[in-house]
Amino acid sequence: MMTRQEAEAIYDAGKETVVRVLLDMDRCIYVLQRQVQDLTVRLDASEQRVRQLEEHLAKDSHNSSKPPSSDGLAKPKPKSLRPPSERPSGGCGPGARLAAGGVREAPAPSMSRRFCRRGRTTRHSVPAALPSTRPRP
Repeated sequence: MMTRQEAEAIYDAGKETVVRVLLDMDRCIYVLQRQVQDLTVRLDASEQRVRQLEEHLAKDSHNSSKPPSSDGLAKPKPKSLRPPSERPSGGCGPGARLAAGGVREAPAPSMSRRFCRRGRTTRHSVPAALPSTRPRP
């Protein structure tokens, strides 16, 4: 940056010196403006390329036509749309109870086992003489 003393020295040197310095400064300003324009264009192109790459990375088989095999090993956990139930989770049927010490007892004799299509057993209640203790929804 030019100081005031340097500017006064150029002025005192005469008209030709002032014109020469002004033309040199104008040339420098023009070159710098061109560089700024070129760098702005390159920056815009780079930002657009980054956006395209980020969009490409965000695509998987759920939001594009890509096959599931292209998702890679890191798959997101499936999210259930069903609201959480108030009932406790677990594999125990309605007739089984916890005995002392946290061990499960056998289900009540009013329960019978039946096989479902996949070979798993399910418990279906057989009408009992006593009313059910389960709350009704």
